Amino acid sequence: MLARLCLRDTNRTVRRMNELLLRYLRRQTTQEENREVEDWLSGSRENERVLAGLARVVSAGRGADEAVEVGRPPRVEDVVWRAGARRAAKAAGGGAGAGRRPGAPRFRLGLFGGMTVVVATVVAGLALWNALGATQVVRVLTEDLCATCSIELTPDVLLGTDGESVIGYAWDIQRLSDGRFTMAFQNISAWAEFTVFSADGSEYQRVGREGEGPGDYAHVVGVREHAGELHVFDNLNRRMTVLDPGFNVVRTSAVPCLNCNGFDMAMLPDGRMAINYFMPGGSLEEALSADSGFVVHILGPGGEPLHSVDEIPASSPMNPAQDPNRYLDIAPDGSLLSLHLTSYRIDRWDPATGELLQTFARGADWFPDGQSYSHSARPGRPPTTGTRAMHVDEAGRLWVQIGRPAPDWEDHLERTPSDMDPKMGPWMYGPGSTEGVIEVLDLESGRVLVSQVLDHDLLGGWGKLFAPGWLAVYDEEGIPQYRMWRLRLVGLE
Repeated sequence: MLARLCLRDTNRTVRRMNELLLRYLRRQTTQEENREVEDWLSGSRENERVLAGLARVVSAGRGADEAVEVGRPPRVEDVVWRAGARRAAKAAGGGAGAGRRPGAPRFRLGLFGGMTVVVATVVAGLALWNALGATQVVRVLTEDLCATCSIELTPDVLLGTDGESVIGYAWDIQRLSDGRFTMAFQNISAWAEFTVFSADGSEYQRVGREGEGPGDYAHVVGVREHAGELHVFDNLNRRMTVLDPGFNVVRTSAVPCLNCNGFDMAMLPDGRMAINYFMPGGSLEEALSADSGFVVHILGPGGEPLHSVDEIPASSPMNPAQDPNRYLDIAPDGSLLSLHLTSYRIDRWDPATGELLQTFARGADWFPDGQSYSHSARPGRPPTTGTRAMHVDEAGRLWVQIGRPAPDWEDHLERTPSDMDPKMGPWMYGPGSTEGVIEVLDLESGRVLVSQVLDHDLLGGWGKLFAPGWLAVYDEEGIPQYRMWRLRLVGLE
C-alpha cells in the first residue's frame, strides 16, 4: 500500500527528496542513498512538531483533506514512531536527541538542502527493521465485523439496596477474583475509604479511615488485586498501601508523583505496577521547569520508579499541553496496554525496558482525534467523543468502551436551570444526548470484531465497563444503587 509524501515546495531539490524517500520506503535505494536518508532523519529538531502531528493524522486514517492521502484499504502500518526515529538518528552518527534517556522517544526531522520538508506518512507493510533497527509501528485496525457476533447483556446483582452502602457515583469499581466488588466513591465524605461488597450484594464493609498513618487514607482513587493482596492508591498522600485478605496493612510505599491525578493503574504479573499520572523526569527542580513530562510510570513492588514512558509536551511547568489520561491493562504476553482518552489509540509497551513496541489506531471517522475531554454545550456543537474503559478478557481480546454523541443529540439539548452556576452556560446536554458503544478488538489480527451501541433503555442509564464482561449502571432514583450486568460475546465461530 502506497502513502504519498506531500511536499509544499516544488523546486527540484524537494522533488528529488520526495522521490528518494518513496524509493527508500520501497527498498529500492542504494546503500549510499540509504545513508543520505538516515542523515536527513538525524537532522535538526525544527520540524519535530510537524512530523508528530502529521503522523498522528496518518495513524487515524484521515484523508486528503488533511494533506495526507492513504491508499486503500485504510491500513497504515510500519509508520516510523518516536523511539524508532530517535534510534535511527543515533545509529546514523549521534544526531540531535541521540543521548535522550530511555523511555523518552521523540521524532527527529531535519532540513534537506536548506529547505523545510514536510513528511506526511510512510508506506504500509514495509519492513524498516533492518534499515532503522527495531522501529515501532502504527497499525490501523480493520473494521472486519463478525456478522454473527453480538454482546449479550444479562442483569446480575444489585448493590445498595440497604440504602447506605452505595455513597453516590463510584469512580473506581473492581471485581475481585472471588466475585466480590470494590468501589471508591466520588463523594468527598468517602474519600478516605473504599467499600467491599459481597458477590451477592448482601453484605458490605468499609475499609480505611482518614489520616496519614498505616491504614489511613486521604483520597482512595484505585484498588487493584494481585496475588491475593489489595493495592490501594491514595493520590493525596502519594502512597500505595498493600493489604492482606483480612485488610491488614502489609506494607506501604511512596509513589514518586507531584500531581498524582491517578487516572488508572494496572498490576503487572511480577508485582510491579503501572500508574497513569503526569510527571516530568529528573530532579524536583528539573521537573518544575520541564517543557514535557511522562504520563505512564512503571514502579517496582516497593514504589521505586523503573520506567517513565509516553512523553507529552507541557504548556507550563507541571501542566500538560495534551490530555494525559490513559486506561491501562496487561496483555496476555505481559506487555502493557495504554488507551488514550481523547484519541482511539492503543500503545503497547515493554514493561521490562520501557520500550514502545507498537501502536494501534482505530481510524474511525466518528472518533475525532485529540478532542478535549469535555466542552460547554450549545446548538451545533455535539458532545465530545472519548474512550471510557479498556479491559483484556481471558481470551486476550480487548474490550473498549466509548462515549459519543447520539444521532439525535441536538434534540436532547436543554436550557440550563436558572439556579445552576452561570459558568455552566445557557445550554446543557440532557439525558439521551450521548450513547455508549462497546467494541471488541483482536489486536493480533488487527481486527475490530464487534461494535455495538448499548441499549440505555434496557440498562436504565449510563453503564461503566469495569471488568471484562461486567458493566455497572448507576441509578440514584430513590436511593443510590448499582446494577451489575454480565456481558458475553456470543456468535464468534
